[in-house]
Parts: sequence; structure tokens; C-alpha cells
Amino acid sequence: MSDEGGLQLLPRGRSAPAPEVVARIHRQRLLRAMGEAVAEKGYVATSIGDIVGRARVSRSAFYACFADKEACFLAGYQQEADRHFGMIAATMQEGNWWDQLPKAIHAYVAELDAQPAFARSFLVEILAAGRRALELRDTVYERYASLMAAWYEAAPRELGLPRLPAEVFRGAVGAINELAVARLEARAADGALPLETLVRYCLFSLFGLTEVARESLPPASGD
Repeated sequence: MSDEGGLQLLPRGRSAPAPEVVARIHRQRLLRAMGEAVAEKGYVATSIGDIVGRARVSRSAFYACFADKEACFLAGYQQEADRHFGMIAATMQEGNWWDQLPKAIHAYVAELDAQPAFARSFLVEILAAGRRALELRDTVYERYASLMAAWYEAAPRELGLPRLPAEVFRGAVGAINELAVARLEARAADGALPLETLVRYCLFSLFGLTEVARESLPPASGD
């Protein structure tokens, strides 16, 4: 998540940025601070005081941007969801059909690794953020399900893949989310496979490409 101007104090007087620039910087600082605070303290325990303190802005600046904590959290989730989806969708347009899904999975896992605080906020803590947050998450899930469905429907004809109901693709999104959340909450068993490997195996198996799925796994001991 970008943070225009960093966290330094904004200049005043003649060198002060235009009001709309200040508002944009404050908004980005608040969104970043919300994600970090929620990752550390949890959504319920995070207060507006926590957010403005991290963002180094006033409460009046907060309320100029957002009606309340929920609005700030939802705005942060939407912004990150749009950015992440755009990146994954672009990846799914690159290379040949066989390469697209593995590349998208790699990009997804790399993003989780690069921004663990925001991953925790928007994958784990969203469950505590209320009905509107869950409804927004559902819309994001549907976008990913549609993206995977479009990829599946473009499969080479010689594969002879069957038609799949929309619920399968929605289930695939839920499975990925559950695997990611388990890793974020350190619920993986000792010696567990890398998240990227698990997601590849899960998706290719679900889509009936069992040979490709098996190729995702390391060889059995003794092979």
C-alpha cells in the first residue's frame, strides 16, 4: 500500500501541499495505519486512537476521510483487493494456458509473504469486522471465481475437460483462502509443504488435472 509523503510531518506555509494532496496523503496514511494496527491488535481491539497515532494525523483528519473505523477498514480492504486482483488478473493473461495458473498462484503467495500485516488484517481479521465486511469479501471472492472460470473455459480442447458449475470455482477460492489463513495463524504442521505447492495441488486436483497436480508435489520418499 503506497504512502505518499511517508510519515514525515507535512510542510506548512507557502510550501504546504494543496488541500487535496494533503487529504490524499492523510487517507493513505490512515489506511496503512489501520492495516498495521488491526494485524497487531485485532479488529475489535483497534481504536481510532490507535489508527491516528500510527498515521500521525489528527482525529479531525480521520473524520474528514472516514465516518468511522468500519469505513476505514472497508476502504483499506477494497483498495488492497482491487490492487491485488488487478495484479493477479494481469498475470493470468501472460504466457500459454498451462503457465497462467501457476504464475498467478506464485504471485498470490509472494504478495502474502511481502505484506504479512495486511494479509492478516484482510484475510483473518475481516471475520471480526461485521456483516458489511463479509459482504464485501463475497464480492471479491466472486471476482476471483469468475477469473478462474474464464481460465478453465479457455482450456485446450484436447484435454476434454467437463463443464463445471460455478460453485466449484467459488469453492476453489474458499480453499485457497483457508490454506492461506492456516499459514498466517501458524496452524501448519511441522514439515508441511510450502503454501504455493499446496495451492497448486488443490486447484489442479479440483479442476480434474490430476497428473499436473501430482507433478506439483515432491517425490515420495525412496523415489
